[in-house]
Amino acid sequence: MPKGIPSLAPVALMLLALASGCGASGTSNEDIPFVATNAMFADFRTWSANSIDSAVASGSTHVSGPRTVYVNQLPPPDATVFPKGTLIVKETFTDGKIFARSKRGAGFNPTGAVDWEWLELQETDSHAILIQWRGFGPPAGGDMYGGDANGACNDCHVIAKANDYVLASWLLLGGNGAGIPPVPTDAGGVFAPPDGGADGGATTDGP
Repeated sequence: MPKGIPSLAPVALMLLALASGCGASGTSNEDIPFVATNAMFADFRTWSANSIDSAVASGSTHVSGPRTVYVNQLPPPDATVFPKGTLIVKETFTDGKIFARSKRGAGFNPTGAVDWEWLELQETDSHAILIQWRGFGPPAGGDMYGGDANGACNDCHVIAKANDYVLASWLLLGGNGAGIPPVPTDAGGVFAPPDGGADGGATTDGP
């Protein structure tokens, strides 16, 4: 090696040690959450989709009437969970609402639909798609949920735990065998809570 040029070996060893230290700390891709942004929803109407048209349940346009469910990526045929980064959008035409969910991962929403974040989107006059709210559920006084910020979305979707909390009948995970267990509904096909409470706001064709 020419004089005056230091060896790179010590630097390489130091970088290797730092990398090994990161691995030893337990940090992995599974610990890094996926965070959806406005831009990710810009073209949601071009995604794989399924349209549903059923009678509107009183006070429950979020889950009934003409609506379309979109997904940005279909899971692998043998998947038992939806991949982190999955985005599902439901557009309801009775009230013009756009609701969404994001597979955030990293243990988000531990007492509800685990790893999933709930969102409401808004389309501006210039057709930009913006996130209106996000989190474990809608904010207090939020749309169609009676102001229950930590319930509602989760209360319905926990019945679909076997299908990674997704109720849409066209999004059954192939690796789950029989897939989602039967969803209790009333005569109109609207989700009927097993405790006889108020309509929880989901059908077998919800997101």
